[in-house]
Amino acid sequence: MSKRMRAFCAILFMGVVALAVCMPKTEAMAASANDGTKVELIFSDVEVECTNRDGLFGGRYADFTVSGSVKNASENPVNEDNMPKLIAEGDEDTKFKADLSQDKLLPGETCDITYSDEFDVKHDELPTLSFSGKLSFAGLEDAEKELNDGLKKVVNEYATEDAEKEAKKEKEKKAEAKAKKKQEKDKKALKACKGKTAAEAWKAAKKTEYKPSFKDSYDVDVTDGVKEGSEPSAAKVTKVDVKDAGFLTSSKVTFELDYVDPAAKAERDEKEAAEKAAKEEAERKAAEEKAREEAEAALPAEYRSALRKAESYSSRMHMSKRGLYDQLTSEYGERFSPEAAQYAVDNVDADWNANALAKAESYANGMHMSKMGVYDQLVSEYGEQFEPDQAQYAVDNVQVDWYANALEKARSYQESMAMSPEAIRDQLVSEYGERFTPEEADYAVANL
Repeated sequence: MSKRMRAFCAILFMGVVALAVCMPKTEAMAASANDGTKVELIFSDVEVECTNRDGLFGGRYADFTVSGSVKNASENPVNEDNMPKLIAEGDEDTKFKADLSQDKLLPGETCDITYSDEFDVKHDELPTLSFSGKLSFAGLEDAEKELNDGLKKVVNEYATEDAEKEAKKEKEKKAEAKAKKKQEKDKKALKACKGKTAAEAWKAAKKTEYKPSFKDSYDVDVTDGVKEGSEPSAAKVTKVDVKDAGFLTSSKVTFELDYVDPAAKAERDEKEAAEKAAKEEAERKAAEEKAREEAEAALPAEYRSALRKAESYSSRMHMSKRGLYDQLTSEYGERFSPEAAQYAVDNVDADWNANALAKAESYANGMHMSKMGVYDQLVSEYGEQFEPDQAQYAVDNVQVDWYANALEKARSYQESMAMSPEAIRDQLVSEYGERFTPEEADYAVANL
């Protein structure tokens, strides 16, 4: 059954039941059943509910439900087979379909009946009602009018809603046009600030929706200075950049001024100077490295080998320059020629102070030596052979607790040699012993 036909059937039934409600007395409906028996039905307590809704794909409909009760006033039972037919215009085969609350209705019995359908507001025509066969029913026109009035009400509600939406859309359109017109006027006023002072531009911007900001010639923000009326406020505007609001941004205008912020300029100049110096230093080192590589390429193979060995000893064992030379030339070491070894120690990329410090940390933290003991070991010709200034740098900068070292040495003497506290103190401060200071030695003995 088509949607229109279904709606038509529902409306027809609504007409019948609505008429029953409007009549002062209950009307009887009689029809010839399929089996030839006479059936008499009485409709009563009829209610019609009609609501509007928007369709899933944009259509508009009136949903209606007819409910009431049916009484079998005849002497014959009633079921769907002997119910009277209702016809819709143009389709005589349409059969009235309703939901009975029971399958069979005996003489004198009453049951509930409901029917629901929809009416397409934009496409369906208001229905006309009629009956099939010999069935007649007074007041059909009144029922048809009552139903159509209900559907017209829904149609009018939609028409009113559409009119309101259209009016709202037109109002929004006018408001948008007005806002756009003001926006263009504001832009024109802001762009006209070029050549004026920052103070004048600030005043002009405050009359618009655009948030103002001010930049100096080097893109430094000087908005606060303009606000406070200080030096930037008298500068001339050289450029105006107007930006409308975006998805996550507000409308803003940026004024570029013929002005340089002194503090920002000093900071910028200092930064540029530092960057320039760093660049020049990098270039110098790169040139030196290139020259070194070229010089090495022209050297004899022995010289290059000696230099690689020197770099290895310096970086891994933190040797001094003299210690490195001895290792390279020793008959028990690398056995390079004096000339190759000298070239190596003169050209190795080493920080002798750093090497001395690394050795000092090893002696101080690994062997718990005193400051003077570490110094002597670093400069001794039988030790590390660092230069005095390198050794002094190391003992002055090594991270160690000399008092703790003295205590560790004292415990070592006590446990391994069973020395008395006084003998231990003498050993700690002795010029031929550990060479701790008296204060360090006293601390060690007192804390044994």
